[in-house]
Amino acid sequence: MPYFDFITQESHQTDLYNFYYFNEVFSPEEIKTIINICEELPKEVATVDYNETTDNIRRSEIAWLG
Repeated sequence: MPYFDFITQESHQTDLYNFYYFNEVFSPEEIKTIINICEELPKEVATVDYNETTDNIRRSEIAWLG
């Protein structure tokens, strides 16, 4: 049984750490709604290597959507 309508047995990979994607899952209106929700989320500075920031490599702010 698929997790969602767009995930079929053929497209679902057993290695969940592997990269995969799905095309045309969301409508343009749904995408706009998702972007609006995410833009309002509180952001935090992304860290690497034991919770340290390394600005000479990359500086990113992230938000968690659950």
